[in-house]
Amino acid sequence: MLKVLIVDDEIKVCRLIQCLVDWEALGLELIGFAQDGLTALDYVKQYSPDIVITDIRMPNYDGLDLIKNSLEINKNIHFIIISGYSQFDYAQKAIKFGVDDYLLKPVKKKELLQTLQKLITKHQALKDNLSEKEEMKKQLTFTEKKLKRNFLSELLEKSTITADSSNPDEINKHYHCNFVRGNIQLLMIQPVIKGSNTDSRVYEFVLSKIRDTVAEDLSLFSEVISIVRSDYVYCLINGTNEEFSRLRKQLKKFRTTILELKDVIGDFRLFIALSSEKTDLSGINDCKREVRIANLNKLISGADLLEYTNIKPAAVRSEQIVDGKFRKEFLFNIETLNHIQQKILFDKLKSDIKSVGNLTGQLVFDVYKDLIDLFKFSIRTYGIIIKNENLLETLMYDFFMYCSVDEVFDTLLQRIDESLDTWTAEKKLENSKPIRLAKQFINENYNQALTLEIIGDKIGFNPTYFSSVFKKETGMNFVDYITEIRVQNAKQILVDTDKSIIDISTQVGFNDIKYFTKKFKKSTGLSPTEYRKLYS
Repeated sequence: MLKVLIVDDEIKVCRLIQCLVDWEALGLELIGFAQDGLTALDYVKQYSPDIVITDIRMPNYDGLDLIKNSLEINKNIHFIIISGYSQFDYAQKAIKFGVDDYLLKPVKKKELLQTLQKLITKHQALKDNLSEKEEMKKQLTFTEKKLKRNFLSELLEKSTITADSSNPDEINKHYHCNFVRGNIQLLMIQPVIKGSNTDSRVYEFVLSKIRDTVAEDLSLFSEVISIVRSDYVYCLINGTNEEFSRLRKQLKKFRTTILELKDVIGDFRLFIALSSEKTDLSGINDCKREVRIANLNKLISGADLLEYTNIKPAAVRSEQIVDGKFRKEFLFNIETLNHIQQKILFDKLKSDIKSVGNLTGQLVFDVYKDLIDLFKFSIRTYGIIIKNENLLETLMYDFFMYCSVDEVFDTLLQRIDESLDTWTAEKKLENSKPIRLAKQFINENYNQALTLEIIGDKIGFNPTYFSSVFKKETGMNFVDYITEIRVQNAKQILVDTDKSIIDISTQVGFNDIKYFTKKFKKSTGLSPTEYRKLYS
């Protein structure tokens, strides 16, 4: 039997969890309670529990410490964390440690039983020493749920199925499904998590919760299959007209359940895109196209339930917004690195888009793609080197995480400006390298007879060009720069030695004592003699 330890600083919570489950019937042995992390850790060391159900926040030694230190003792312990609201920072860290599930207080019997049964299955797989791939293969081969998910995954990827798509009996025979004669509909569900909580493990946790919860909350349908693909959950439903009449009520329940995860991961949005209803699976390609179009409309409506049937074509096309005049101004602003004018142009673009009749998310996407293509063209045309090789790919990926028209184009402009700023800074640094070499040579040889020709030859510039670039980079002409270097060195020698003024003049590169005195006084406001008396 698997051994279970319950940890909570409130004994009544421990007793409640004990009463929720028939432990022996599940093949589990409840080995005891602990009311703090240190006591629980002693249990782990002494009794080696297989499953630990623990609160997160406890006095002195909290659940996070317990999880971390217990896994160092036995990496195969399964953890179920329980927590009240307003503890999402702790819960999120626990998820990243690799806990198996998170349950909100008050703990519900059904959720606890489902989690325990899942862990029993998982533990059995580990006990049988099956690799993850072998376990996946086994599940796909023998578990009906896995077979159905595989079916939907292939359907979405290949858009074709072997069986007669209009005959539910044929589909059920081939894919072990439960389709009935009625309608089908595809849902695409997207969580959008902003800020610092976008860790991939947090997304995986949320997506798996969505996949399992939507299948449960829509279980009234004859068939429900849900899978995770990329950053979305796709859910295929089939049923009678009576079942479909209850869809929106069930989706409202589902959305409420999922949004409770805000207490774990912080604020996020949940968008549910619905295709139109189809009579059979031969319409799956249209369903895929429709949910993607519907999902884009989150940029326009601000709604969380996005139905394709409510979308009408936009009154204009993208090329009417990103027209010849816009392209010319955009490219000119890139060429001249004029961020201010580019922002003015983008502000007008947003205003033009928002004024479009029947504005759709698809039109916003088309305009966005046109701007990306225009930026690509400007990069090639003006020889701009973008340090981030994945920038353009990232820009396209990030589009689908935006929730408003302003966010789309403000972020795009910011990314373009940042990439141009990085390029110009690196280009400036590259161009200034010869001048840095020239300055280094001057500082090492200031007491020699130096000319534009000598320095230019050292760095590979002709004298005239070197003189121009040197003044642009330093703000001083060549002669004034050398004179200043010589004066600065003379000041140090005056203070540190008893050498005569004429010897110092010659040592730093001046051949005329009067000229040296004149330049020294111009730089410091003092003659060499006065300077020595004042500072030595």
